[in-house]
Amino acid sequence: MRLYMIELQVGDLHKSVMWYQHFGWQVAMLKPQDGFALLQHGASRLALKQRVAASEELPERPTSRVRLHFEVSDLEQAITTLAERGLTVCQPLKVSPEGYRRVLYRDPDGYEICLFEWLPSSTV
Repeated sequence: MRLYMIELQVGDLHKSVMWYQHFGWQVAMLKPQDGFALLQHGASRLALKQRVAASEELPERPTSRVRLHFEVSDLEQAITTLAERGLTVCQPLKVSPEGYRRVLYRDPDGYEICLFEWLPSSTV
């Protein structure tokens, strides 16, 4: 068994697809008529599913349930690149006791996106 993809429910499919492309995600499949997009970054896949009914609304704070973590090789460069694309961090750089440095972003639906790099003595 292997994890094939993670799916997020989004309020605006087009806006979310555009936002994740700032992070290097490529569109593998786009079916706007079905409210579905499949994004790919290397071997990782992220599905975005358009919410269509009030019953599918996200909890008030979806970030309390989902945080996506992406490892980068140069955190400072990633922050700079994303800033040049108009994205700003929602929480500043933090060093964790587990041995990595990270920053957080929020996507258009409020999901937390963590970019992190392992500290040299902590590589897993």
